[in-house]
Order: sequence, then structure tokens, then C-alpha cells
Amino acid sequence: MMGVIRAALTHLRHAGAPSSAAAGSLCNARVWKSPPPADDSAVIESAPSVSCSVDPDLVPILGEFAWHSLTLDSRLAEVSEEHYAVVSRILADVGRPLQRLRVLEIAAYAHTTGYMLHGRLGARTDLLDISPSTLSLGRRMARAQGLPIEGTRCVAADFHDLPYADSQFDVVYICSSLHHTWRWQRVLGEMVRVLAPGGILLLENEPCRRRFCHYRFRANRVERYGELEHALDRLGILRTIAEPFPNTRPETLFGMVENQTIPIASLCGMLAMNCAPLAMTADYGPCLGPFESELLAHRTEGTADCKRWLLAEMTRRVEEASVAVSASDRGMGFGLPSLDEIAKLCSSTVDALVKLPADVESPDFRIGLADIFGASVRIAVRKRGRRRDVPRAGLSRQYAMRDDIVLAFPPRIARLLDAQNALLPDIQSSPIAALGAVFPSSDWTIDETQDGLRWLTSKSLRPRFTVPVSASGPHLVLVRLYVAVDVQPFRVALCHKGTEVAGFDAYQSDSLLLTPTVYCSEGESKMHLSFNTQPLGTSVTADSPALFTVSYAGAFPL
Repeated sequence: MMGVIRAALTHLRHAGAPSSAAAGSLCNARVWKSPPPADDSAVIESAPSVSCSVDPDLVPILGEFAWHSLTLDSRLAEVSEEHYAVVSRILADVGRPLQRLRVLEIAAYAHTTGYMLHGRLGARTDLLDISPSTLSLGRRMARAQGLPIEGTRCVAADFHDLPYADSQFDVVYICSSLHHTWRWQRVLGEMVRVLAPGGILLLENEPCRRRFCHYRFRANRVERYGELEHALDRLGILRTIAEPFPNTRPETLFGMVENQTIPIASLCGMLAMNCAPLAMTADYGPCLGPFESELLAHRTEGTADCKRWLLAEMTRRVEEASVAVSASDRGMGFGLPSLDEIAKLCSSTVDALVKLPADVESPDFRIGLADIFGASVRIAVRKRGRRRDVPRAGLSRQYAMRDDIVLAFPPRIARLLDAQNALLPDIQSSPIAALGAVFPSSDWTIDETQDGLRWLTSKSLRPRFTVPVSASGPHLVLVRLYVAVDVQPFRVALCHKGTEVAGFDAYQSDSLLLTPTVYCSEGESKMHLSFNTQPLGTSVTADSPALFTVSYAGAFPL
């Protein structure tokens, strides 16, 4: 029996996506015909080990903004072509001349896909992202590649509040970004709202929940794995203990959301309320290792026997991994589930497994498998209703423009992200003299790469900087740090008048974002800030500067 199931799984991993009319298509799964009740079981988390005091709803937006302002994906051109290949195939199903199509790419980053769709197919495209700087970068890259700019529009906005009137686009798509929010239902609702009746909505490469997971911690990138992560990976249970799609710790240190708890049935169910499915794939191959395949084979032995086997196997593997837990792991919040937690998860997992249909190639079996073990999905749906022509995708109101980018943020976000409201010079572009007036040379050195990327390195025990202020009240401070840990872990704290306002316990070298709110009293013309470092695990005061660098610093009145 185990061999039969493994053969079926191998076939499913490599089979192409059948058309929606095919009996085996995931579009024929029960979740599209009888949507399940809403599942709000996702646990909203905060960035690990980073203390701050800013509005929690703004942290993910600020994190995305700070991350993408300096972090560049080396595969931009390659990924843009991959996205173009997927979206261009979808455009053929819209049923309208390509030259008249209105296309919206959400979370466009600096990809040039939208320009390719316009230049190669004639579609009129809007590219929307949270970061104006990455949209500008994408525009420059498109020009360098000889792609036409006229006929496209870049819009900087929050995807929770799309700045468009209803029913404006023939195609709306998002790639690998719906999971960057805990409020994915809001984003999906906005996408459907701005989609015209008869139009197509595409979700590409979106991770869904793994029921068989403890969600204990966020794992490092593979090349940064510690002993515990290596042990869990070797034992085949990293995705069961930590997260279904490991390696998201770097993003969460910026307060960014990496939501791996979206239930696949709830996702399909919400789309089914207003749309009909056209195509769907669920790639659970990366989530199905030898351990999961063995578990699937044991489900035919009966519920009780399967539960006993799984509990014994999980207990053995967790105990073997426990010897690898270090003080640094505990400091970073890494840990293992208790025996009681293991027993509960094993029981609920087997209960779900035994309810799977007997036909391993049926759409309901495959959707159930994705729900239990996790999967990344691609979904294309068509919005119900009678099509009507709209001459141009209209914004909901007039917005300001800067550097050929429409700035369509909600007011409270616009105030924070508007460079004109910034109280500090930009480290990357300001004259050195302007930086020296804020970051004194007695405390900092300014370094620069051959590519022009700058950073400030601390050279005193308590490096200082000042922020000129013109009014009393709260101010948001953003500082992007890189901490370098050699042997001794340490805490780095940002202080205002000697009192810590944000801090981070560094057990390994990491990049992170501090986002404190600092209050200035009446009559103050400057905000005096400093960094303090203290070795962890000892009361001894640091006698030499801990190595950390600053590549971005901003301050904004709230």
C-alpha cells in the first residue's frame, strides 16, 4: 500500500494542471461548490525579540517600506519574465482584444512584468506597490531594457485600501504577496472590488496553512541554520515544528508579515462568493518528504494505530532534536513543543487524514492533502456579472504625484512615508556634511560600497545622533540596523535621554528594524538619541564598541 500511495504522490507532483472542465481539476473540488465557514484560526504574531512602541497596524507597512528601500532581489529580471509567462497565458482567456485590456499588478515591487505586458501585448497596465522607491527602480529598469513606459502607471499605495473606483480592471493579479498581511480577506476583497465583471483575478505562488504544524518559530535562511534547525531538517520535521515554508526570520525582524496560516479552503471559499474558478494548482511537493509519505501510508491501518505510530515517531524525533537546543536558540525564541502539544497535533492530524477520500487523484483528496501538509497555490478565477466597458482605470480621487509615481496612500501612512516630512537626511543620498551634522564623526564612520551603498559604523560605546524637531509631541523613529555577533551575544538599545525606547537581543548576526515612538517636550529643538550595547548573560559593562551598522534612519512627526 505504501508503494501505491508514493507512486500516486509522485504522479500528482509532476502532473500538469488540468483544465477546469477535466474531472480531476482542483476547480471541481467541493470547496468551490460548498464553501466552508470562515476560518479565523491564524495567530497574529509580532516581530521576534524586537521591542518597539509604534501602532502595530503600521509596523508591517513600515517594515515592507524599509526592507525594499535597500534590499534588492538579484533575480528581478528572471522573476519578471516568469510572472509574464504566467500572466500572459491568463490574458488569452479574458475574451477581449489585448490592446483594450486594463491590467493591475498588486505588490509589483521593481518587477518589469507590467511593462512587458504593455510593450509585448499592448495591455494598459497599472503597477502598485507600497514603496515608491522600488516602483521608480522598476521604471528605470524598464527603460534600460527598452520597454515602453507610456501607457503604464505606477501607484504607491496600501493594498488593503486600493485607490480605485469599483470595477476598473479586466485583470488583477498578485504574485507571492497576499501572505504579507494577516488581513488577507481585506486584500482579496479589494482585488475583487476593483475587478470588472467578467474579469480575471490571478493569485500566483501563495503559501497556504499546514494543519500538521506547531508554528513554534521562524527559521533562518538555509545557509544560516543553527544546530537546532539542522537537526530538525535532518529528522524531517522542520516544517512540522517551525513553519511550513521555512526561512522567514529575516523578514519578520523588520516587522513584516509572513502569513503561512491562510486555510486553502477559506481562500477558495471567499473567492467562490463572487467568482467562478478557471484554473488551480496546489504545489505541496516541497512539503511532502519521506516522513509525510510514510504517515500517509499508515492512515490505512486505522485511526488508533495511525495515531499511536505518529505519536511515537514524533516523540522520538523531537527528543533527538532536543539535544541540539542551545542558549542562543532559546534567546531567539526557538523551542520545541511539549509532549501534550505533540499528542494533540498528532491526534488532529490523523483525524483529518482518515477523512480524505479514497481516490488519491481526486480533487478533494488533493485539496485535503494541501490543507494537512501545506502548499503554494496558483488560482485564476473569473468575476461573475455582465461586462461593461470603462475607458480608463480610474482612481477613486485625485492624488499627488512625485517622480512619475502616483502617491495614493491613506492620510496617516502618507504622512509617515512622505520624504518631505522626514526630519533626518537620507543616509544613502545626502551630502556627507549633512550626515555629519546629525551623526557626529566622533561616534560614527561613514563607509560606502563600490555600488554606492552607504552605512554608518559605530566607533564609540554610546554613539549619538540628533533629530531636529519643530514641534512637541510624538515622533516616529525608524532605524535599520545590522548587528554582527562574533562570540558574545549582546543587546543593542536605542535610547532617548538615556532611557531605552527600543532594543534587540542579538544572538547571531542579523538585519532588523527598530520603530520606537519618541515624545518631545515643549520647547525642545532637538531629539537626543544614542545607542547602548550590553553583553548578554553578564552584568559586565561593555568596554569596546559592539559592531553594528546603520543603513537607514528616519524620523517623522506623528
